[in-house]
Amino acid sequence: MSREPEEELCAGGFVVRDGKVLALRRWNGVWLAPKGHLEPGEAEEEAARREVMEETGLDVILHEFLGETAYTHAEDGRPHNKRVRWFLMTAAPGEVRLEEGMFTAYRWLGPEELDVFTFSAERELARRALEYARLNRK
Repeated sequence: MSREPEEELCAGGFVVRDGKVLALRRWNGVWLAPKGHLEPGEAEEEAARREVMEETGLDVILHEFLGETAYTHAEDGRPHNKRVRWFLMTAAPGEVRLEEGMFTAYRWLGPEELDVFTFSAERELARRALEYARLNRK
């Protein structure tokens, strides 16, 4: 009897600096925004900031909630359902330091470069993040 896979709650951020948004390239070639799972008892906002720090080395200021994505992917031969809560963030000064073994490159993308993101939902959230940051001078 097969069971429905459990849903994993994740949080992440679209990090903006100088009118550009950060994209990371995973070891498998996928371009995405930093995100990860919540630790037990951790708030979404805390998890989002922690994951961005772990994956990029950047200290960030968390601003608005941007939206949510949900998807299923296969890992270890089993389906995994993930729901990601996304936040707008601005990066403090400092260099990006990618999490070793997980990411191979990064780019700061302007509005005309958002097609670099592999997934359409992340392209749309990146557009929203840049627009919000532009209008609110973040």
